[in-house]
Amino acid sequence: MVWVFLIVCLFFPCPGLGFERISKPRFAVGDVDGDGETEVVVGGRVGRFLGVDAPWSSRRARVGVYRRQGQILKAVAESENMHVVADVTVGDVDGDGVGEVIVVGAGRLRLLAMVGDRLVVRALAQLDGPWTDRVVAGDVDGDGRVDVGVTVYEIGPESEVGQTWIVFYTWEGGTFKRRYQMVVPMHVGDLCLEDLDGRRGPELILEIGAEEEGGEGRVYRWIGGQYQAFGQGPMSDDGLRVFSVSGLPGPASGIVAGTPDGRIRLFDFDGQGFRFRQEVKMAPGLGNAVLIPGPGRTLGVVAGPSFEVRPFSF
Repeated sequence: MVWVFLIVCLFFPCPGLGFERISKPRFAVGDVDGDGETEVVVGGRVGRFLGVDAPWSSRRARVGVYRRQGQILKAVAESENMHVVADVTVGDVDGDGVGEVIVVGAGRLRLLAMVGDRLVVRALAQLDGPWTDRVVAGDVDGDGRVDVGVTVYEIGPESEVGQTWIVFYTWEGGTFKRRYQMVVPMHVGDLCLEDLDGRRGPELILEIGAEEEGGEGRVYRWIGGQYQAFGQGPMSDDGLRVFSVSGLPGPASGIVAGTPDGRIRLFDFDGQGFRFRQEVKMAPGLGNAVLIPGPGRTLGVVAGPSFEVRPFSF
């Protein structure tokens, strides 16, 4: 039995720096201050909702760093306004032993470092398109360096269904250098890197679909200098989109999928397809669930502006 601690949304501001409430948050985990402990990184919109036609300059978004104190996550650092934050991840891209916060949104890729109670921008890269919704970090090819993968969605002038480019970058000479790219049919709801078999390095796991229908999971492995599709299967049993995909680390390795109707589904990967293990029902509106490894247990995070830690097991 694996114990999981679930962080459930509570509708009041987080304790800490007087953070404004973050709407539609995305989560990541990692040691971003070098203390050997895992922090939780939260990014998303702040302030009132603005329509799709509102200019980027009028939008507001932030990223915050949280530490666990008992059953509460306490805010300890925050960024300045970045207008649009679509997704966040953590990776030690410069190899100094401390994780950096990586942010994507509105066609921009940012690298942030924690300095005191602030997240400061170390680098900014312009991407190939404005629909840049997801970011992932990990050592893709086993060379010891952390690569950063960004999704860029595009729809052709004569096409109704778009495609997603996943572009991987490496940190070289104080900037992001494009290293490798691949194309995936349709829209990618979410993606993660997780070593599922403990032998070949991390697999790339993602969900694809179009508009509100999808839920198909795919697994890619790095073979011969590129990612090759290795297996696929449904992540939801009713064609719902999956906008939260995480890898389950440790001996109980697997794939965790979160659906907007509030379910967390756990799968094993048998080398070709997905084998359903268990489902945990949560409140509707699950936008993102990320797993935090700990000594003999895992901590799960569910979307929300504030968090209460609750345990469950599977």
